[in-house]
Amino acid sequence: MSLTVDLANQKVISPNGKEYSFEVDGFRKHCLLNGLDDIGLTLEHADDIRAYEAKRRAEAPWLFDAINNNLICSRLSTLSGFSLSMRYRQGRLWETHWSENKAKTRNKRK
Repeated sequence: MSLTVDLANQKVISPNGKEYSFEVDGFRKHCLLNGLDDIGLTLEHADDIRAYEAKRRAEAPWLFDAINNNLICSRLSTLSGFSLSMRYRQGRLWETHWSENKAKTRNKRK
């Protein structure tokens, strides 16, 4: 005995031609009919994602420059006026800069 499942029309058809209706969630039906997993669902919005990334790059280019140059900067400040900036390149501490009461010292590591 074989049954035919017609997901698009939400019917099961028996070998003698008798049809049985069934319910399925609209979202699940869409995913099954289009062969979509989580990645496929995300890629349905690829144009929107690209537009957002282009807008974000235009608004904050320094974020992307830091990523592209593999350069990460961080800054720590305290209420007492002490400030420490650290720059990392390729996962290593590359440069530090600290200041307290307008005195500045700069140390570079290779």
